Amino acid sequence: MSIKQTLRNILAVILLLAPVLILLPKGAIVLYLNQLHTPVLDYFFKHITYLGDAFIILLLIPILLIWRYQYLIACLFTTVICTLIVNLGKRVLGHDMLRPVPFFNGSEPLHFVDGIDIHSKMSFPSGHTATAFACAMLLTLIWKSRSASINLFTLAILVGCSRMYLLQHFYMDVFAGVITGMLSAMIGYHFSTKVLHSESGLKNLIIKRLPNTDRKERQLPVPQV
Repeated sequence: MSIKQTLRNILAVILLLAPVLILLPKGAIVLYLNQLHTPVLDYFFKHITYLGDAFIILLLIPILLIWRYQYLIACLFTTVICTLIVNLGKRVLGHDMLRPVPFFNGSEPLHFVDGIDIHSKMSFPSGHTATAFACAMLLTLIWKSRSASINLFTLAILVGCSRMYLLQHFYMDVFAGVITGMLSAMIGYHFSTKVLHSESGLKNLIIKRLPNTDRKERQLPVPQV
């Protein structure tokens, strides 16, 4: 998948999800999802939300390392970019942004899931959603499989829904997490593909930066047969 095609897909996602920010008041989707609560949904969303934890990336690292080192580098770049954007957003833009529970402040009936710690501030963006979509996007770019892509993004969407169901984030936070994760994976993957395509590619990149005289001196002699 080329950079242009990837950007078109991300733009399509933005155009699809952005109107909800305008059409619905803040907190409407959170209240709707939270009021659907059942014991089954409590259990489901409580556990699927962990797919947005950082340990998911730690599980990917040894798998990608065995598979191809370029993918490991893509994963590392994706992780760094995604982490920087999320933390910058939380500490600069979302530092004083209230999460759903303090935002509603008892004005709406809310359902709480046992075992879930409720946070109060730094709502924007959703780090769990960003991680889930970064992993889904990165693996989609690696596998290039339509069926795998559908399954991966379905899981990522469920992670985003879980953050609202569990009263941790608003739709706006999840939306920002979606874009952050997808952009981070796109940049990380295409950077590793173009710059660190293979061992020979990395070697050629280093050699091209050397003066011509040095380049000749570093060439190995051709063995005489």
